[in-house]
Amino acid sequence: MSRKTALQDKTGELTARGFPIVYEGDTPKAVLVDIDLFIEMLRIAEEAEDREILEDPEILASLRRAREQDLAEDVRPFEELVRELGLEGEL
Repeated sequence: MSRKTALQDKTGELTARGFPIVYEGDTPKAVLVDIDLFIEMLRIAEEAEDREILEDPEILASLRRAREQDLAEDVRPFEELVRELGLEGEL
């Protein structure tokens, strides 16, 4: 399916559901949705992103290591690290 056909299918689906589409010429540019629905969509997207992050074994391992270092007080201030790496003028 071409990009144009896929876009036409989606715009048709949105129109059928009652969502007004804003066009620039023949090109759809935006969809108008109720603010409450938009906020709910953002919440759902954020929750999905959070689940995706928490299901990634590499991210989880990294978070665990960071937590262990923090609990062991094996951390240092950011400014100290910048000085140690000689990056004072870089950041």
